[in-house]
Amino acid sequence: MPRLTRSDPTPIGSHRGKAAESEPRNHHHLQKKDQESALLRLPTEVRDIIYEFALTKGVVDVVEVGEEEKENQNIGEEKKENQNIFRLECDDPHVQEVNQLKYVCQQLHKETSGLGLKWNTLLFRQHLSPSVCIRFLRACCDAQKDKIKEMIINIYSERTDSLSTSAASELEEFDRSHPNIKINVVVTRVRLSVVNVEGGNLVLG
Repeated sequence: MPRLTRSDPTPIGSHRGKAAESEPRNHHHLQKKDQESALLRLPTEVRDIIYEFALTKGVVDVVEVGEEEKENQNIGEEKKENQNIFRLECDDPHVQEVNQLKYVCQQLHKETSGLGLKWNTLLFRQHLSPSVCIRFLRACCDAQKDKIKEMIINIYSERTDSLSTSAASELEEFDRSHPNIKINVVVTRVRLSVVNVEGGNLVLG
């Protein structure tokens, strides 16, 4: 009985030619597609609806970031020396910062940048809130300023004229150049009590 011999040294099961050359590339393409985010595969219009739903919180606090936190900010952006960094925070106990999507990847950072300004009312209630507001507006680029819809500046003081002339002038100029932005200045007068100690008891006057 004659023995079957193979003159072709190609291993059994292998394929030669263009089909064999393209197989690894096709496999890599499919693997890469499977690893892509399902969110990023959605049409832009659908992603915009999701972004609005995820980033709309109502009234959010504008908080100036401390020096120790600045290194973790501005992912995907060029950092500038002595740049003031601000963060939008909400009352959600599970998610303090409004925009968590920007930390996922550079594409989401780019697509969601500034959207928290667009869909929320900005509240300034830190110590010296008018000054914080002025620094915030100076740090915003024109595109970010155009996204702002409404701001509330809370001032806690024992005087009714607590808004400084320079701060008032700069806010007035900003208001004139951005007529579509609603700016609310709320002054809450704080009554200071005199504390006396009489026989070891505290008496508020």
